[in-house]
Amino acid sequence: MPIVRRKKRNQRSEQAFGRPPGDERPAHGEIAKLAHGLWLERGGTHGRDREDWFRAEERLKAQGPSERDEAEDEEGLEGVD
Repeated sequence: MPIVRRKKRNQRSEQAFGRPPGDERPAHGEIAKLAHGLWLERGGTHGRDREDWFRAEERLKAQGPSERDEAEDEEGLEGVD
C-alpha cells in the first residue's frame, strides 16, 4: 500500500477556496461565504445580491491574505475546547 502524505492546512485551504499559493486576491468561495453572511445580516431580503457581493469583496481585499488566513484558521477552531 502506498504511503499517503497529508498536505499542510494552508495548502488544503487554498485549494478548497480555489486560490493558488501566492495569489493575494480573495477567492470566489471566500467572497461567496462572506456575501452570504451579509445577506443573512440584512434579514435575507432579496434584490441586493450584487451589493452584498461587492461589499464582501472589498472587505476581503482590505483584510489582505494573511488576515484572511488567520480568520479561516480561527473558524476551524470554533467549538474546540
